[in-house]
Amino acid sequence: MKKSFSLLLIIGFIGVQAAPNSLLYDHIYELTSADERKLRAKILAFNAETISVEAESTKAKYEIPYKRLNQLTQTQLNQLWAIEVNKKLGFDMMPKGQEKLWSHSILNFTKKFNIERKINILNSADYYYMTDYKDQIFGARAYHLRVYPNDLGDKTKLKHIEIEFANVKVYPLSKGQSTIFGESQDSKKLDAAMNADKNKIKNNLNALFGTGFENTTSTHAFTRWDSKGYSFLLELRHLESLLLHIVPTYSLPNLENTDENK
Repeated sequence: MKKSFSLLLIIGFIGVQAAPNSLLYDHIYELTSADERKLRAKILAFNAETISVEAESTKAKYEIPYKRLNQLTQTQLNQLWAIEVNKKLGFDMMPKGQEKLWSHSILNFTKKFNIERKINILNSADYYYMTDYKDQIFGARAYHLRVYPNDLGDKTKLKHIEIEFANVKVYPLSKGQSTIFGESQDSKKLDAAMNADKNKIKNNLNALFGTGFENTTSTHAFTRWDSKGYSFLLELRHLESLLLHIVPTYSLPNLENTDENK
């Protein structure tokens, strides 16, 4: 029989060791409800408003609303969630407490992560902060980080984080070549790189949050994951770039068929 781990114990273990990616989902946890009932279960995924688990005794799968768990369990799950997401990001972006990124000062955030190049948007009073990047995020090579203020409210607060992966500047199209009679070789390289990165990122986000919700237009392809007040939007702009947007879920329309697409 597998041993049950206290959430606090496993959080401490992850915090001090370079744990493998499967660590969180390999163990049985004891979850406590608001009325003090206990369930020994594996964590399967962190959804928007629920956690997916598999009961140790029966192997039955459940979707448990976070609000039905007691406060201590909710707090510890928030810490586990942040640890896992930060591990995939490659740096400690997500707060481990109850607060959200959106309560943070954008200047404090940009200073903490050295994203301090201010870019003014042409013909607009709007702006964002940007930095180059040279490492992997969610399993794919990232090239730029951009941070946007809350343009519809308090502009001192953070609202939108954008991560750019494979893009036309890294895989430039040949001058004078047209795609009217077929794609140029360079465009094929860009398209292949964007799709390869897209699959890596999707696999990592699906492992964390369950299968994403797909939405495709003639020029853009989006996949969306909602989890714990955050929405992760993976956007493929044809022959331009692959972008991951991290925004507050409340700023987006509700997903249809949320039971299938969380």
